[in-house]
Amino acid sequence: MTKTKSSQYRRLIGECRERWNRFDPIGIRGRHADHLNEYDSYLAHTAELLLADADSFKIAAYVRQVVRVSMGISNFPEERIVEFAQELKRLTVPDLLDAAVQIWREAQVVHDPSRSLKTPSEVMVRTIADEISQYRERLMECLSHESQLVAAYALLVLRKMNDPALKELPTELLTSHKKITVRTGSFSETMELGALARMLRKEACRRERNIA
Repeated sequence: MTKTKSSQYRRLIGECRERWNRFDPIGIRGRHADHLNEYDSYLAHTAELLLADADSFKIAAYVRQVVRVSMGISNFPEERIVEFAQELKRLTVPDLLDAAVQIWREAQVVHDPSRSLKTPSEVMVRTIADEISQYRERLMECLSHESQLVAAYALLVLRKMNDPALKELPTELLTSHKKITVRTGSFSETMELGALARMLRKEACRRERNIA
């Protein structure tokens, strides 16, 4: 499983746990302290179905097997099973950061965001920065993404937020020799990803000294 898939799998496990607990077919929610773990044995297969892009019919078949056979609730309402399967399927719709990563990978050059925000990749830097509380952990994982473009754009988001992580970037990133082309307005410059990372780290340290 690749790092990207692994990250998506972990996210889906958490999302599936929340939804299974809310679905709560045996009706134990709130009855005892361990109810939040009651459905954990079904999370892995649910997440695997979603990663495999199973349709809602396949997901419903699995839920039906769990509820009516494994749990023995033979008269469980079919409409609730179908609604739950459809809710699970919606988890595979790309979220904002997934969409940003896809756009950044295809950008070809790194557009340093300007006020006019002319390109989709620049817009996504601003958008992710505005929602950083939701995406910071996964954004940090993007710093080691296989695509140097994604890593570069993740750096630009952190710069926009004046994120302290810029002062403690991983050595692997700081020494990366992967080539990127950075475009600011009409000016383009080809450099190593590590050079961009070091430059932004230096800027962050300088800002901190100026504030102090």
